[in-house]
Amino acid sequence: MSASKLTKKDQKPIPEVRVISDPEVIKVLLNKTRREILQVMRKGYYRDGSNRISYDMSVGEIAEILETTPQRLYHHIDKLIEAGLVEKSREVKKVRSVITYYKRTARNFVIAYESDSTGEMYEEQGKSMAKTIKEAFDLKLTNDEFDRLSSIVTKLSRNSSFYYSKLAGKLSPDYQGKDVHWALDLLRRTFQVNDPEYIKQMNDLRGLLQPKLGFDTNVTQETN
Repeated sequence: MSASKLTKKDQKPIPEVRVISDPEVIKVLLNKTRREILQVMRKGYYRDGSNRISYDMSVGEIAEILETTPQRLYHHIDKLIEAGLVEKSREVKKVRSVITYYKRTARNFVIAYESDSTGEMYEEQGKSMAKTIKEAFDLKLTNDEFDRLSSIVTKLSRNSSFYYSKLAGKLSPDYQGKDVHWALDLLRRTFQVNDPEYIKQMNDLRGLLQPKLGFDTNVTQETN
């Protein structure tokens, strides 16, 4: 038999978007494992064969998804809690133990453009995304081509962050709809599409990847 101890934090809804402007918090996010933990918690977990997603998770459940051991994650969880990105949501008492569950403090985190003055966060994102693109599409890239891809994606990430952070700052604090990140992304694209820097980097990205992918640039979506 188990009992679940709920805190007051469980009674309030999780904010949909939180803008991160503290450079010290950004430093916490530079660690890949911590970003992976946050990504797992954002996606949620189907517990015990349930068809309902749980967004509070134990360290053991997170470790299972990341294919590692809980012992390797506790330090990172503590750092995320200290940074205010994760909080304890409840405790479940078992016969000989207590299982603690954690949740994100917001469903979406947006890095304030002006806060990452060194660009380290964007550089990390650029390298990670370039690696994903290369492996997901099985692209044969030289070292120079991969470095160029990382550079382009880094600049696009920084450019996107400018619009995300500006728009996130204009969100109504009273709105808690779960679709807000879609609206945020749509408006970001709407305003970003005419940005000269964005256009340049997208053209560079297209020029680099189109020959590798063999994608027909003349094919467009038909409209009624």
